[in-house]
Amino acid sequence: MSERKKLADFQLTGTKEEISFSLGVLMFRGCLWETDKKYHPLDEVDKFTYYLKNVTAPISVVGKEKG
Repeated sequence: MSERKKLADFQLTGTKEEISFSLGVLMFRGCLWETDKKYHPLDEVDKFTYYLKNVTAPISVVGKEKG
């Protein structure tokens, strides 16, 4: 049986490539989130912020051992 644990809201900052890589890692680990799917530009050239809300991760629930 698996459940999900709410982690936090995240703000990823970097280039679009760096943010995409981070999202890929989170997806690979089974995380889910809500987003507006927008890269919000920063003052620096080619730097963006990407917001993730209600980030959750899978957790394993181990049954009680019979004793």
